Amino acid sequence: RGAEQSYTEIADWILASLVTDSIMVDEITDDSASDETDGDSAQVKATQLPDTLSPIMMQLADLDLTPIDQILNDFRILGELQPGIILKVEEQSVTVLLKKFDRLTTLQERVITIDWSGLSWARPFINESRRGPKPRTASNIVQPGDLIRTYQDAQGKWQLGQLPNVKAAFVALKPQDGALTSLVGGYDYNLSKFNNVTQAERQLGSNIKPFIYSAALEKGYTAASVVNDAPITKVDASNENIWRPKNSSGNYKGPTRLRKALTSSTNLVSIRLVNDITPRYAADYLAKMGFERSRLPAVSSIALGAPSFTPLELATSYAIFANGGFRVKSYFIERIEDANGNILFEHEPIKVCIKCEEILAEKAQNNQTQQGELSERQLAEQSLFQEIALEQGTSEALDTPEHTDAETTDTEAAATLLDVEAPLELWPELPIDEAKIAQRVINTENVYIIDSMMRDVIVRGTAAPTLRASNSPLLKRSDLAGKTGTTNEAKDAWFSGYNGDYVATAWVGNQKYTDPGLGINEFGGKAALPIWQGFMEVALADKPNNGLEQPEGLITAKIDPITGLLAPAGMRSAIFEIFRPAHLPEALKTDTVKDPFNRTQKKQTDLF
Repeated sequence: RGAEQSYTEIADWILASLVTDSIMVDEITDDSASDETDGDSAQVKATQLPDTLSPIMMQLADLDLTPIDQILNDFRILGELQPGIILKVEEQSVTVLLKKFDRLTTLQERVITIDWSGLSWARPFINESRRGPKPRTASNIVQPGDLIRTYQDAQGKWQLGQLPNVKAAFVALKPQDGALTSLVGGYDYNLSKFNNVTQAERQLGSNIKPFIYSAALEKGYTAASVVNDAPITKVDASNENIWRPKNSSGNYKGPTRLRKALTSSTNLVSIRLVNDITPRYAADYLAKMGFERSRLPAVSSIALGAPSFTPLELATSYAIFANGGFRVKSYFIERIEDANGNILFEHEPIKVCIKCEEILAEKAQNNQTQQGELSERQLAEQSLFQEIALEQGTSEALDTPEHTDAETTDTEAAATLLDVEAPLELWPELPIDEAKIAQRVINTENVYIIDSMMRDVIVRGTAAPTLRASNSPLLKRSDLAGKTGTTNEAKDAWFSGYNGDYVATAWVGNQKYTDPGLGINEFGGKAALPIWQGFMEVALADKPNNGLEQPEGLITAKIDPITGLLAPAGMRSAIFEIFRPAHLPEALKTDTVKDPFNRTQKKQTDLF
């Protein structure tokens, strides 16, 4: 049933008041009325009500609606869902009386019709993973007297709605300074005052993987590195626990390149990465990215997002990928003004300042060079002073030269000459206060490679099916990157993504871990991604592409897609990959077997 509650007494009242009266109204308004008095009465009634009123509204106009209004007044309008009572059920439509907003609300505004397109989605609930058969008629869904929720869609058509049992959160901010642009902590404040954006600490699932992969790049891995996607069993002898992590699909691909593993969100590859770089290094690296270290256990399960953080904390860390490697702090209030426009408070955020970074880097390099030159000058001065001392016949002249203010020794003259030759440096003024400059926590090469891998998630990875199915205009952009995430038993579904304008995170799940999961068919790319998608499609509608530019230090080379090694000339199956020069792989030998990992024989060798 699509009803929130059902009221038998109201159903009886409706049947007694409306069904009987409908016959009377039809008789009164019939043109064949033979009695002159009755005809006059009908004419008077018709002049009192608009011609556009349906028969059911004409009946309602003569009725005392207090019994229905008393029930509707006990129910708030939550979100966009308005409470209403089913008055009439036809084969594939229903008539609903909505709650009265105020004394000025007219009957015409309260009586609405929901046609089959707004009803047919409602199927019986069996459990989190199963629904009953599709309805054939409106009576399969609701009955007169049922209290329902309804709303108008973007086209103005009325839809049968339902208060969600699950919770959700969405937050968006500007990656350059952390300014919050959107925050939805729940469905409605009157339904729950718990802010899921700032208060709900949830396991991150695969949303943590880009940070794990970034840590692996710092340890020498590349996007072309091959890691074995195969089952792992870990036994804890202290408590006899056995950990057997698996991929969500239950399938394993064997040796897999990191780019492909992140695009398809392969769990076992992430675990092997963490085991190789060590869980402690992974936890320390995540702390550098803004996650609180005390909440990051140095264990292998960190690779699958076992740590719990809020959507706001996660989005703020994703801003590092969006802005090119700088750590910013999120903030709510930009400034506070009084009634006269006087500024009482103005926030000074930490900002990304590329120009500042260039000036400071050049200044640091110059200081280092000057330190070297100074050392050379000091040696030259010492040598010169020694020569002068020898000429004067005393070694004490270096330490205690005796002269008057009017005299100038040869030593002072030499020193003055060296000082005059020193260049005078004038540095450009920093655009912002140095204390407010965001600090770089990842180098540009690392950021760009991870960004390119997450762009693949959008166009050909775990986010692509949902975006393609909805024919999303986001697929026409080249600047979007992101990552899906799902925890065990689908307790949490995540999607975090960004471009240069916005970074945003969406979460869907239940309030308590003890509650059932979302269902076996729910994943981050299906449950959370549409929320992110809906925001980005509007926010970026009129904006040009704004993605990261490839740093000068990176190179692009063709590789063998199976081994990840540099492809020999003329290899038809070769693909392009991005590398840091120091981590360019070796060339694939021309005499290498065609099936280096014995894929045809389905043999897999653990690479670690």
